[in-house]
Amino acid sequence: ATAHMIKAWGVWKHRLEFYDRPFAKSRFGDVLHSTFVIEGRKPVLASSSFFSVDDKAWGKRFAAVTLNVIPTSTTEAAVIVSYPKEQSGKARRYVAPIFLKSGDARLSALSHMLVDRAENFFVSPQHVEGWTAEKRKAIEEAFVGTVIRGEPATSSSDLMLFCPRGRGVRESAPTATGRLCRGRGASFATSPVCPSPCDRREWRDGSRRRKPTARLANLVDLNACS
Repeated sequence: ATAHMIKAWGVWKHRLEFYDRPFAKSRFGDVLHSTFVIEGRKPVLASSSFFSVDDKAWGKRFAAVTLNVIPTSTTEAAVIVSYPKEQSGKARRYVAPIFLKSGDARLSALSHMLVDRAENFFVSPQHVEGWTAEKRKAIEEAFVGTVIRGEPATSSSDLMLFCPRGRGVRESAPTATGRLCRGRGASFATSPVCPSPCDRREWRDGSRRRKPTARLANLVDLNACS
């Protein structure tokens, strides 16, 4: 119980310093967002997760990201990674394995990060019913392993959480912006107030560090999938 209180205190301190105070002073540029849109696939998953990207002990100042997967229509979902500008280097290196890929490879990397690090994500029961018993067992065991044994999830095709790629599927280019904004076609890329898509050099892969913070995900229905 004491350990969880220390964790809660550390998260509160992080939010106060990097989110609440900048928001209160209208310093919106202090929080950056890296985004892409999954297009042409039925949304089957939603997530709102916060996790560290370094190995600092709880109670110490640490770097972290917020990972949101938000269904926006019956065929699209937005993926938004947010982080303090001061910690953008660590944050971008950590999510580079997702943003340097495209198509199914990108969604496979995103699936792995959700299973390995996200405390909460939600999968449509209808989608789960289409999984084989082996696939469901692999996902459940990998997820629980991060909680009970503190073991990083091993990358595997069985951990793919999204629908297979269909015909005519398009995927917007990833962007790194100082302000989250919606451009044409429900994309977060080309609004006049947004910078140009980020240079791939900003997404150099770095060493992977983890801190086991995941808890058992809930499999609940998504209105967007009905």
